[in-house]
Amino acid sequence: MATPLLASDGRPIAAISAALDPAEADRLDDVGEELKKAVAVLGPRYGLNHA
Repeated sequence: MATPLLASDGRPIAAISAALDPAEADRLDDVGEELKKAVAVLGPRYGLNHA
C-alpha cells in the first residue's frame, strides 16, 4: 500500500508506504486511508501536496 508525495508544482517526489502481514489483508482499505491522512497532515509542513 502506498500513496504519493507531490511537490507544490504537482511533480511526484516520493511515496509513503506500509506493508501488512497477509493475515491482516482485510485492513488494506483502513491502512490506505491512514496513509492518505498522514500525507495530508504532514505534507504541507514540508511544502508538499498529496494526491
